[in-house]
Amino acid sequence: MVSNLRMDRMDFKKSLESAKIELSHLQHELGECLKKQAHLEKKIVAVRQMIVGFSDALGEKFIEEDSLGLTDAIRQAYKTAGSKLAPTEVKDRLESIGYDTSKYGNMMASVHSIINRLVTQGQLRPISMGGKQYHEWVVKE
Repeated sequence: MVSNLRMDRMDFKKSLESAKIELSHLQHELGECLKKQAHLEKKIVAVRQMIVGFSDALGEKFIEEDSLGLTDAIRQAYKTAGSKLAPTEVKDRLESIGYDTSKYGNMMASVHSIINRLVTQGQLRPISMGGKQYHEWVVKE
């Protein structure tokens, strides 16, 4: 009976070590995916800005068919900004990448609500400077 307990313990020990190694590999793989996601989001913003610029030069209005939801668009604005943003800068940034803000009755109220929710969720960090409120994306590694 004692040898069976010892054998079970050895099996659990091997399984534990294997699980720890697998966890480490998965965390590394996720980190690589998140880096790639950040890189792709920056490229998407750059291409959207080019499209908006070309559309403006041609007197056309760019309306993206596969539009992001406002929360995801605000997340993307912060992720790709590279620095802190004030709520009004978020609205300007969304418009610069072609996001249609006209469909919101009170755009700034929506921006503030979403920013507050993202702060509560730990995705944004508030920063006060010179009596003005800014926020920055919380990088999770």
